[in-house]
Amino acid sequence: MTNQQHSIVAGPSREELFDALRLRHEDRTVRVTVEYRTRTAGDPQKSLAMDYKRILEVSIDSIEFGNLKGHTWVLTLTDDDGLSYDAYFDTERRQGWLKLIEKDNSWITDDDNLPGLAVDHELERAEHAMAHGLNRR
Repeated sequence: MTNQQHSIVAGPSREELFDALRLRHEDRTVRVTVEYRTRTAGDPQKSLAMDYKRILEVSIDSIEFGNLKGHTWVLTLTDDDGLSYDAYFDTERRQGWLKLIEKDNSWITDDDNLPGLAVDHELERAEHAMAHGLNRR
């Protein structure tokens, strides 16, 4: 999967951005409108480019200075689906970009190599017997 950068064409004010970070524990989110560009399948020279916009509700995970002017920010965002993004956003122009953070799933093995969830029936019987007073002598 390619990790493409997409344009943020509308977003929150600086105050909304910082309120969302400050009130993250209350599930405060902000809306960003993201413009995606896709191409139809086939020969890249003959394919058609299609642009579409999507509004994302995101929580703010972190904010860092983008520059010292106080209106550009480097952000880490999470959407409602749990996907995380790196972003650069200008609160003066209310524009920027975001890029999906690809997670390293190399540690995940296929299901054939996972240990089974064997149930210890002896333990279950003993717990049942203790709960119902069946093992009195």
